[in-house]
Amino acid sequence: MKELLVIFPSMLIGTVLLCRQEMMYAIIFFMLAIFVSSYNEKSAPFYYQFVAFMGDLLARERKEKRPKRGGLAR
Repeated sequence: MKELLVIFPSMLIGTVLLCRQEMMYAIIFFMLAIFVSSYNEKSAPFYYQFVAFMGDLLARERKEKRPKRGGLAR
């Protein structure tokens, strides 16, 4: 029953993001909901792959949002 606390909001957020055509972010929430609904101990390597993917995605976002500085170097 505790799984529903993760599955329902994840599916709801994923659906909203899908409607806004934010495909990459929607897939993340759908993957989280599917993972929680089908979790067992044998799927632990998938969990680590998912966490690594999220870390890479967030690092890329931070790098892209960082403003580029122009001008002379100090």
